[in-house]
Amino acid sequence: MCLQLAPIVLVLVLGYSFTKRFTWLCHLFLGLAIGSAPAAAWIAVRGRLDAPALWLSLAVATWIAGFDVLYALDDRAFDRKAGIHSIPARFGVPASLALSAVLHAASVAALLAAGHAAGLGWILSRRHGRGHRYAGLGARHPAALRPVHLNVAFFNLNGYVSVIYFVATLADVLLKQWAQ
Repeated sequence: MCLQLAPIVLVLVLGYSFTKRFTWLCHLFLGLAIGSAPAAAWIAVRGRLDAPALWLSLAVATWIAGFDVLYALDDRAFDRKAGIHSIPARFGVPASLALSAVLHAASVAALLAAGHAAGLGWILSRRHGRGHRYAGLGARHPAALRPVHLNVAFFNLNGYVSVIYFVATLADVLLKQWAQ
């Protein structure tokens, strides 16, 4: 199955840089290219594609696309001049920030759906206090991002979120095994 799907993944990964030449959807294409990794790994290990992997792939795709839109904000003048397509070049800063927020919200929803589809429980998806902060996803708050802090946000926030999500997932898996 991996060998059969390899040409599709190659087209996605190698085709991303060309999408900037003809569509502002290039950010979503990058998300799809990188987001295919969890599904590919799942197939390589299990020999089939299951719902948790699809949700996780969607989470990665929307997360990457959301950050790529933010990264493109600084390049919008150059992109317009050079004829490179991007969401910020086409729609401007306010629309780009709004779309990035929607993509990040979709990422959080997909991560929660991945945990649910995998049969994980309250540690990953328990709601804490006011607002929509979850134990496993509590640090995932893209509304706090500002373009000027993007590099710090990417390296720090993504690193923290990855560790928190892993620890919450591991705790849920171990708790589930212990309860059996």
